[in-house]
Amino acid sequence: MSTAPSVFVIAPDAASDHALTRVLDRLGRVTLAGLGGSALAAAARGRGDLVLASGRRAVPKSLQRKCVQLAGKNRYAAALVASSEPWSLEAARILRARGVPVLLYRVTLAPLTVPVESLREAVDRVATPLPDEVATLRAAGIDAHAIAHPSGEVTRLDRSTARTSLGLTPLAETIALLPGSRAEQARAVTPLFLEAYELLRQDRGAVDARVLLAPSLPQETVRWVEKCAAAQGVQTFQVDPALGAVSLLSAFDAALVPPGTASLEAVLAGVAPLIVHLEPLLQAIPDAVARLRGGHSNVRRDELDGRASITVSRIGGPRIAEALGSLLDEREEYLSQLQPLRDRLLEGARPADRVAGMVQPWLARADAVA
Repeated sequence: MSTAPSVFVIAPDAASDHALTRVLDRLGRVTLAGLGGSALAAAARGRGDLVLASGRRAVPKSLQRKCVQLAGKNRYAAALVASSEPWSLEAARILRARGVPVLLYRVTLAPLTVPVESLREAVDRVATPLPDEVATLRAAGIDAHAIAHPSGEVTRLDRSTARTSLGLTPLAETIALLPGSRAEQARAVTPLFLEAYELLRQDRGAVDARVLLAPSLPQETVRWVEKCAAAQGVQTFQVDPALGAVSLLSAFDAALVPPGTASLEAVLAGVAPLIVHLEPLLQAIPDAVARLRGGHSNVRRDELDGRASITVSRIGGPRIAEALGSLLDEREEYLSQLQPLRDRLLEGARPADRVAGMVQPWLARADAVA
């Protein structure tokens, strides 16, 4: 009787845990090893050697080391990796050195920050939802393939249901405040976002907002953000780690976001994002002058895809409010400009099907050898 092929997985957070599980659902019976969360653990059903990560915080170094050790422990038919962190790539290099083909599944929308040389050493193939990334990787000699973003497979609430579940004011314009997933970043932008919303509310009247908290934020930071929001009378909502913010964003008209994946999640949900970049403290003086003069929002559009952004100091709340108001007034036009980007992110077949199709020949080859 032939044994099921063994697949090595690395899924350090809840989004990648569920994305890889959807791929494995299409691959039939396999034995799992590596690192994953509760979804992969349920799929493994006790078969193999899976290190369990919480998915709500950074993977502890002890579990990173255990995952790397597992990479060199047994024979695997293929590897499916959803992380490009140094420890993940170390495990991937060990696997490739042992003849195991490795696919990097880019679940995040954050750009790659690792040198292409490191990727060439660690992976055989890359599946990514970022078209520009495909071109860059192929130019560097890496077998890269464009896929739709896995959030397209997440069940998204319709606008009415999402607004009701968040308790938003009926018929009001609605703003999503997304402080991000990093503690330092969240502490920097939260007061600005809340100030901008309050100024907008005073100016327009029928405006409502919610702070959406990333599941990976440390609890101390979560409590601090909740306290800040409560002081402004704004409710907070903890994002489901399995679904992400995209499942709820349909409730909103616009979103204030720091640089990162949240702006692209907003685009996927049909929400107008305003990306807020923070300048060093020295920028406070020009901001103060602009504020006294009535201010200039200085909104810029990304040349590649049209997303709007503004650069302010930590006293730039009034400029953000002005820019956000303009964005709401031009919302339909703005969203129409972003539609090509949204189409590219969701283009083609369901990503789990595509990724499974890339891995299946490796499993079949291992089966034939066995």
